[in-house]
Amino acid sequence: MWWPEGFDPGALEARYGPVIDRTDPTECFVVVHDGEPVGSVQRYLYVDNPDWQTSLAVAGTPENAAGIDLFIGVESLIGTGLGPAIIDRLVETTWLRHPEIETIVVNVSPHNRRSWRRAIVHADYKSTEKCTRGGR
Repeated sequence: MWWPEGFDPGALEARYGPVIDRTDPTECFVVVHDGEPVGSVQRYLYVDNPDWQTSLAVAGTPENAAGIDLFIGVESLIGTGLGPAIIDRLVETTWLRHPEIETIVVNVSPHNRRSWRRAIVHADYKSTEKCTRGGR
């Protein structure tokens, strides 16, 4: 597991309760494929997450960036092109919803080479994990 988070009700409430209560501006979405929930994706602005913004500044990530985190929870759908399609859709809507940002960062676990290769590179984004306005 990339993120060391618990899955017990208390840990889930601590992590996602503020998003559901709208006290955290992170946007969370359920990925639905063929009418079934198969994963999740979230979008957030770095300005709303200053600790994360600071930790990625060393990589040259601008302050006015957005981040995307994606999880596909149905193993049979991994490697089918669903990940790149989700990323494309969220990148497209992020540019429209947040015209002030100049970069979108898709965070990929360094241990998940398949996700890196298939979801990022296959979707024709730069392997630096960053997508800049006006280009990939």
